[in-house]
Amino acid sequence: MNIDELKNTWSEDRDDETPEISTEQKNKINFPLEKMRKNMRMEFWSTVGIFIFAFALIALCEAPFKFKFYITILIASMVFVTFSFLVSFLSFTKK
Repeated sequence: MNIDELKNTWSEDRDDETPEISTEQKNKINFPLEKMRKNMRMEFWSTVGIFIFAFALIALCEAPFKFKFYITILIASMVFVTFSFLVSFLSFTKK
């Protein structure tokens, strides 16, 4: 097709009216977003459980102080990154 024909077709096809959306369609539109939120909540709680388990494992493990310190710093940085990601995702989905 020619570009000019596409432009003409596009300008003729424009409607200033917004289409009506039924309540059922609105629920279908919001459903994927709600599903993502539910999955992220589940991921958050499973991540919290994993981090608690990791810190408990480090506390109970017999290892040199330096090793425990490095692993604790590593896991703490993972907690920070995960928390910041989840907060940014939550604020994004609220908008």
